[in-house]
Amino acid sequence: MDITMNGQAVLVERAYKKTIMSSFHAAYSIGMALGAGAGALFAAYRCPLLPHLLSVGSLSLVTLAIVSPIITRNQSPRQKTQTSKHSHRRIPTFIWLIAIIAFCGMTGEGSIVDWSAIYVNTVVGTTKAFSALAVGAFATAMTIGRLFGDRIIDRLGKRTVLLTSCAAAITGLSIVLIIVSPVTALLGFFLVGAGLSNVVPVIYSTAGNIQGIEPAAGIAIASTVGYTGFFVGPPSIGYISDSFGLRIGLCFTLLLFTLMLTFISISLAASRPHPQNEAL
Repeated sequence: MDITMNGQAVLVERAYKKTIMSSFHAAYSIGMALGAGAGALFAAYRCPLLPHLLSVGSLSLVTLAIVSPIITRNQSPRQKTQTSKHSHRRIPTFIWLIAIIAFCGMTGEGSIVDWSAIYVNTVVGTTKAFSALAVGAFATAMTIGRLFGDRIIDRLGKRTVLLTSCAAAITGLSIVLIIVSPVTALLGFFLVGAGLSNVVPVIYSTAGNIQGIEPAAGIAIASTVGYTGFFVGPPSIGYISDSFGLRIGLCFTLLLFTLMLTFISISLAASRPHPQNEAL
């Protein structure tokens, strides 16, 4: 579902001929927040789990039934015929560079979500209630960054935004690890969230517009490698932290941010946009 949604977003972005991918991901972040709020309400009123899931599932199915007939089709029959002639083309090497960037960014995202509150509680030494603000600061920055990301990308370009975003993530996490205090921890995680907010939207938009490969295929490769980071990152930090402490464990994430900056510099220099998406 994630692949098809982002594939559809690429097609809509092409039709609009301007950057709107970050807005789609902002809606995703807002949806997560609304889902958490709805879950809290169900829990507060002691609603059993079965009615909870049935009501949310029914609402989702009705929404999908309304939206599905108006989605943008992938391509015309003529375009399909033309594409079939090149169906055995080799997958461009560039997509794998994009996938590695997605891996680094999504590993960092998963690591911060899972470990930031624990870090503020155990290393910085704050209460559990205050520690939850670390995740809140990160999520707030992610949402704000994605809401304004499209305008920023249109003004500065994808390359500049990715390089600046990566620098912000490195700076933010460095502040968290070097200066151990409650205020700097919140500020640092906020910067990390701002830095990572537009990495995945830009990567998905780029992966879906690589010449010689279908949008769904490009996004499938990038997301498959990228989502691996959600499974690999947090446990890796846990293993490292058991032996060397959580500050050293989070240095693993900092290393990935540095690698991400390197691969961004390499890959975007060799990028070739899809002919239908040259305006981006």
